[in-house]
Amino acid sequence: MLKIYVPEKKGIFKIVSEEFVSFYSRMTGEKPQIVTKPSAKEDMVVIGSDTVNAYTHSKIIEKVIPQFSIVTNQDDYQIVSAKDNGRKLLFFAGGRDRALLYALYHFFELQGCRYFWDGDIVPEKKNLKLDGYNIKESPRFQYRGLRYFAHRSLKRFQAEHWDIDDWKKELDWCLTKRFNLFMLRIGLDDIFQKAFPDVVKYPKWHVPESKERSYDDRDLFWSLEYRGKLRKMVLEYARERDLMHPEDLGTMTHWYSRTPHDFLNHFNPDFMPQATAGYSQKTGLVWDIRQDHNLDNYFKLTEAHIENYGSPELFHTIGLAERRCYADREANHQMKLYTYRRIIHKLRGKYPNAPLLIASWDFCMYWKPEEIHAFLQELDPTNTIILEYTSETDNELNNFTNWNMMGRFPWIFGIFHAFEPNTDVRGYYDITERRLHVAKDDPMCKGMVFWPECSHTDTLMLEYLGANSWNPADSTRKIASFIDKFVSDRYPVNTSVMRKIWQKFLPIIKMRGFVGPQQPHSFMIGENPFRVYDSFKWNIAGTPCAATLGYQEKFITDFAPVMKEMPALLKMLAKLDHAKMDEFTRRDVVDIARSCAGRCLHYGLYHMNFAYDKWRKNEGKAETVKGIIAFVDKIYHILSDILASHEDYSLNDTLKEMQTKHECNPDFEFTLKGNAENSYCRSYIYELVKPLYIPEFRIVAGAMLDAMRAGNKGAFQSNDEKYKDMAIKIADKFYDAPLAKNKPDHIKAFKALPSTLKTLADEVEKYMAGKSSSEEVDAFIKSAKL
Repeated sequence: MLKIYVPEKKGIFKIVSEEFVSFYSRMTGEKPQIVTKPSAKEDMVVIGSDTVNAYTHSKIIEKVIPQFSIVTNQDDYQIVSAKDNGRKLLFFAGGRDRALLYALYHFFELQGCRYFWDGDIVPEKKNLKLDGYNIKESPRFQYRGLRYFAHRSLKRFQAEHWDIDDWKKELDWCLTKRFNLFMLRIGLDDIFQKAFPDVVKYPKWHVPESKERSYDDRDLFWSLEYRGKLRKMVLEYARERDLMHPEDLGTMTHWYSRTPHDFLNHFNPDFMPQATAGYSQKTGLVWDIRQDHNLDNYFKLTEAHIENYGSPELFHTIGLAERRCYADREANHQMKLYTYRRIIHKLRGKYPNAPLLIASWDFCMYWKPEEIHAFLQELDPTNTIILEYTSETDNELNNFTNWNMMGRFPWIFGIFHAFEPNTDVRGYYDITERRLHVAKDDPMCKGMVFWPECSHTDTLMLEYLGANSWNPADSTRKIASFIDKFVSDRYPVNTSVMRKIWQKFLPIIKMRGFVGPQQPHSFMIGENPFRVYDSFKWNIAGTPCAATLGYQEKFITDFAPVMKEMPALLKMLAKLDHAKMDEFTRRDVVDIARSCAGRCLHYGLYHMNFAYDKWRKNEGKAETVKGIIAFVDKIYHILSDILASHEDYSLNDTLKEMQTKHECNPDFEFTLKGNAENSYCRSYIYELVKPLYIPEFRIVAGAMLDAMRAGNKGAFQSNDEKYKDMAIKIADKFYDAPLAKNKPDHIKAFKALPSTLKTLADEVEKYMAGKSSSEEVDAFIKSAKL
């Protein structure tokens, strides 16, 4: 029987040895024995370098194995085979604890195992090869990992809904990808209660700071006491595996970390001046850190987190983030600088050497490149790192390449990838490839991270991150070649056909990516196809600016060839044997299908807006606009059928699962609806399509049709009471109806998916060929009562 030798059955040795036994037994059916006394005769796996394992040292002395070449306290690891008195030895050595897990997962990957966020592929084998290994691995980047954000809607995409078993699975997966860093950006949980126990009490379900029908509704689904216990369990599990978690500090008041009323009533803090429209409630205002006691109280939150949950190993601040304190730009900038200086000075008074990550979000919103350069000159490069997590922005005028940072100051290359609504498969990979090549060659680039507002949205991107954050070689950095590896790993049975599907899908993926927050097209109609009425309400549809129209025209022109190729992809998906799909293929087929439908909505809505503007200028026909409206309406209905085919996209399924885990707020359904359907967060959610997305789209379509019938070529009156009343009635009806009343039939919808995909293919083909008949369009308009 194979032995697994560890110096002691605790700590990282227990974790690694038990994980080895788990994978080995799943593959071979045999269960190796974990021992703390070396075997003299049997084959043996030895865990730990000579630094932590005296037996390993003895084998170096006996010249059974050579000295290791790993760097102490770094993420290097080695896998080394040896023969000793006729038996086989296999050594796992790491520069630190987590590196032993990297070595373990690397070994089993060599045996054919593959690891994904939604499960592992573990092939069956009669025996595993122990000899012939001499592997040495070192990462290109020191920091590698990802963020989990605070929005709430669907469980798959929102870490707020995960319980401890979900987190264990997630953190184990992080280690299979050789990440070493993760950050919980899921609200403060009970940090105020821990920092100020005599002042701030635990609420029951209702959080007084909440604002209903919005992402600001932070009413609890599980008790805050349990949320605190869960945070503790998660971070303890991570620390046991040597994963880093930054400690947040400074002016951390945000929409997901509002100040409790108990605190405000007791301390009555003064607030920083604020010119920003958002965060206007006192609970969302930043305490005035020009006063020492307010900065001290912020620091007490950080200290409470360290004491109860964390470790002062690494710190993080976002400064004043996306706020403006003054309307005057120079005064506002000086306040931002002042805030950073105050935070850093406070930190260094107690933790002079701990690395500080300064998040770049504010840089891409308000700062000029020369201002960032000047700011870097006053920072200490020995203990400060710029966390540049908007590295793939489509903004060519303000990004890390023109901040005068490369080669001069430590920084991390970060992919933001997605705001909360953007759960489709996406990515401006051409930009990412180009800029990642620059980062790879810059010795001052210390990391690669993934920092979206939602999780598990894009399996391809997660795999891309795992490969490139360790070693961004050309074969992994270039997405066209990386897809081949991705497909081979994820679909060992259906590799050939899935490779063709993903290669066909790649141009469609590249149609959408991270749009920087200050770009002029960020909120135009169609940018989020699920908040069309809000874009209309903001008067963007009626009086679009030149930059918006220019962007839309370019998008329509550039991607017309891609749209024309989409039907071929959809027909390939429809031809797959849906009855015999494994769970990976089933999930990915639906992801590809919903992303295609989403692209149709983006393209159609941009086209609708652009064509309507052409009509207003007497440069286009009303019939063109009508045909586009009919197409978009059909796509919404098809999308609904696609989303119904998988439980990932059901709000009702999410709610029911949360209710089975722990005692759940009996009124949380209302909160969950508000968290999901507010104008910022709307995404691919089945229960929202027919009750909200379609009727709201029809308000906008009806307004356009009304204007065209009347020959009114002026701007929309977006505040017209008629439209406002219609929207209010639609929303009220949605909130009044129980989710269970509108729940999807997953089995029925998945059986119908091939037919649904064929219908989508036919509609796109007809639309791109301009074959919609005027009779068909008029019949739709009449039936929809537009």
